Amino acid sequence: QLAARGMSGVIVKAGGRATVTDEQGRFVFRGLKPGQYALDIEPRTIGPNRAPSVRTPLEIEIQGGRKTEVSLGLVESATLSGRVVLFILEGDKEAHLPRPSAETKEKRLVESRGLPDIVVELRGEAETHYQITDKNGFFRFDGLRPGKWTLKAASDGLPEFHSVEKDSYELELSPGEKEEVLIRVLPRVRQIKIIEKGEIIFEPSTHGTEKNHGSS
Repeated sequence: QLAARGMSGVIVKAGGRATVTDEQGRFVFRGLKPGQYALDIEPRTIGPNRAPSVRTPLEIEIQGGRKTEVSLGLVESATLSGRVVLFILEGDKEAHLPRPSAETKEKRLVESRGLPDIVVELRGEAETHYQITDKNGFFRFDGLRPGKWTLKAASDGLPEFHSVEKDSYELELSPGEKEEVLIRVLPRVRQIKIIEKGEIIFEPSTHGTEKNHGSS
């Protein structure tokens, strides 16, 4: 069981005003008018590797003539990092990426390069964060609250005839955890059927809807 203790020197803000917690972690705003307020914590005053236990700003309601008490907890934050990487079929040249057919399915997938400028979304129970991959495909989310998160990479900017291996990644981060995820971008395979009179039909992949017809 974790022991709780007050934290001094934390700046707390509400209604355009700010105050600092005392040695026991207490703070007071006096003379607030009745209404809705967004209670927030200045991140730089809580120290490294810490995060509020609830989403901030925290919406509170002040009622006239009544004392409102709020408790804001801090927990050890988690970190999620990773990379979006393009994989190609062994022996293919990336400069002339073909759309692979079922006949090339036995080829081995090999890592080509990290993909830059891909939007990565991290969605939690009460908030969503975004990052853009750097020139080598890396991304990083710091200061995360422990809990359940869903990670997704956008399809915009991916090479033609390629898609992410998984639609999403379900994660549960513990306090202080440093998790890494590899998001693989793979070639989409098309099925080719040859029927009577030499007609060739390109069947759509599981990720597409296109259908082409041609005669040999």
